[in-house]
Amino acid sequence: MSDEKKYFYCDMTAIPSALRKHHSDLTKELFGSVESMQELPNGFAFRLKDQEGLLAKMAEFVDRERLCCPFFSFAIEVGSERGAVWFRLTGPDGVKPFIRAEIGFPE
Repeated sequence: MSDEKKYFYCDMTAIPSALRKHHSDLTKELFGSVESMQELPNGFAFRLKDQEGLLAKMAEFVDRERLCCPFFSFAIEVGSERGAVWFRLTGPDGVKPFIRAEIGFPE
């Protein structure tokens, strides 16, 4: 592995301009509903409040976010019997500080 420092950035121009504000609002709404967070070796897992329409909003977020940040991997896990809803946001080595900065979670 190279000692070269990796840089991560979002190219918001990859999201159609008419949808950027909506995507920003959706991002704030989703991450505002985080009940708990777990640090993973390559990112974070977020437990979200179980609320009406949450899964559709998560899918919409992923659909747009993958355009501007193609280095992310996404996973949505829904427990049985209306169990916990987990959203995993992961990426290559070094992505965790970028996620913290973008989402606004402290170290």
